[in-house]
Amino acid sequence: PVDAAAVKQEEKIAAESALFKGKTDPTAKLDVYPMLSEVHREVWARESGGSLAEKIEKLQTPLETTTSVEVKLIGFSGDGQFGISLSDIDFAPYLEALKSEIRAHVLDDKQTTLPLKTKFFFRITSAPHHLAGVLQNAIHRAVEEAPQGSSPHAEDLVQISHTVVDNVLREDFHKSELAYTIYLLNPTSASKRYIYHYRDQGASHMQGGTPGCPGPLWVSGERYLWVDLTAGPTTYGPHSAGEGVVLENSLPRPEHYPKHQHKRGLVADLVGLLQSACDHLLAPPIAHANLRFYTNVTIQVIRITDKPSDTERPGLQSQLRALGAGSEMVNVHVKEVSFGTCDYCVAAYTRAMRSHITNAMWRPPVPKGKHPKDTEHSAHHNVYQARTHDYLDSKELHAALQHFEAHLWTEIGLKPRSPSPTSRVIAVYLYDLSSEDLVLLDRHSQVTAFPDMLLAVRSRAGETLVDYSCGGNSVLVQPHNMARPLLGGVLEAVWGVAPTHLAWRESTQSISRTHTWSVGLTPFGPFGSGSHLSFVQGEAPLNKEQGTEMQGRWNVLHFKLHRAARTAAIHNFNASIYWALSAHHEASRELKTTLKCFEEPETPLEWYIFLMLLVGSGVYFALFSSGKLKHDKQF
Repeated sequence: PVDAAAVKQEEKIAAESALFKGKTDPTAKLDVYPMLSEVHREVWARESGGSLAEKIEKLQTPLETTTSVEVKLIGFSGDGQFGISLSDIDFAPYLEALKSEIRAHVLDDKQTTLPLKTKFFFRITSAPHHLAGVLQNAIHRAVEEAPQGSSPHAEDLVQISHTVVDNVLREDFHKSELAYTIYLLNPTSASKRYIYHYRDQGASHMQGGTPGCPGPLWVSGERYLWVDLTAGPTTYGPHSAGEGVVLENSLPRPEHYPKHQHKRGLVADLVGLLQSACDHLLAPPIAHANLRFYTNVTIQVIRITDKPSDTERPGLQSQLRALGAGSEMVNVHVKEVSFGTCDYCVAAYTRAMRSHITNAMWRPPVPKGKHPKDTEHSAHHNVYQARTHDYLDSKELHAALQHFEAHLWTEIGLKPRSPSPTSRVIAVYLYDLSSEDLVLLDRHSQVTAFPDMLLAVRSRAGETLVDYSCGGNSVLVQPHNMARPLLGGVLEAVWGVAPTHLAWRESTQSISRTHTWSVGLTPFGPFGSGSHLSFVQGEAPLNKEQGTEMQGRWNVLHFKLHRAARTAAIHNFNASIYWALSAHHEASRELKTTLKCFEEPETPLEWYIFLMLLVGSGVYFALFSSGKLKHDKQF
């Protein structure tokens, strides 16, 4: 006998498969519903979704994506420092209490919450003893070989390369099938205290590269990260004022917990560290909501200068072009303009100029000549004195350039920007000065991002102290190096990538700040190194398009279904069918994403989202189509 339920299930699977045309129509320009066979249409038409009110209520429920995170404990099986032994059973009650759902949130002035949330499933595993042994031996050997005084942070703290650990863990990560892996390390004590440096990224030789601030962790370009809980301790963050300072006790170091607190206080704080990683790295917020999917994105760099051209642009251009989301094409154009030929550029610059007097530590400019490759060990002494600083007010500069834009672009020979549903042009105004006087935006920044433009200023000033500290020492920036700040600014302006230290705190409904994850591969802030990207920034253009595109599509779909219901209620069935058909096309719009829980499925998230939407709109079409014939029974 034929199992009727099994037949229906097979028909439903076939109907679901027929909806996906991603390979032939990657940007979802076609309305798939009319292309379905009669059998598949019948499958969708007979789906029941409850009453009309229940359907609308379901549409208002946030969509949920799920992803798995494997947490690997290394040195927590009695084979690490203090003989600590932890297992998944110890973590279970704390993970159950953990708020594992993170709503997508926009950090702009309106602070919008998007109808999309990410739910994390954690799997706690203990790494094999041989992996812990390999790591411990590698760390101990590197510490022994590191010269004393290799770190400027403390006499008894040496620097070792992060690759000592990363080369081992990268190989282990490739064996995993889960979306993300977080390694928590607790190796046995080495002969000296140590911290990891990131100079192996070629920072001193890269365009705009900097050695960065040494730290106890690493966020890889692939989907894994690790934290060595025995490294350090170190401190970094704002120096005189500001939130998010990383102190010696900010990370759950095992030495801070007595033995009877290993399975309670230590585990609770480790779970808190996992929550922080999810908030800042795995499901970070969005910088602004002025986002949508464009098939073409043009980054128009307008370099306003009083000096000849240089050769820094090609590397940055190739990096920016590589950031296209899905089928999105990114083009970079550079227009060089002289101060003497752009009156509007000068007017905006002059209007935004401000002065500030401060008593602060100051480092005189480096003597003229070749800049040292490693600026950490400069022999010049700091001077404490009152100084007058000129700076640009970013908001005033933004307002002035907005006001002058049409005339400015015409003046320099560019076609003014105009709205387009398929393409977007974002302006990067780079004031490139030959002066050796320091000029920054808002006294602290080389680059400031807005949803419609990016502002940047570069001068030939020498190494400059900023109000941040690393390991007790003031942080230096090089105002003539722009690659890292520009890369971070473009990510924020074009794709809404929030700086690494920002997250949204649901409990207080406010923005939280912590610089824990601001070291290593990140283009944001003064602590990062090099100009490569971690997986957080590299995948963000794809993930951000998902959330903001869904917000717009969701609202349009909601409007169309309401309009279909209203026109059917007044027996305007032609209009009702139109709105139902239009809702089908809206719901079938494909969103690209890179969120994968496992390796094999090609589109797990897209299936979940769009099957839900298509079922809802399909039911509406069926109701209204039948209502056209039997409206006396339906209404």
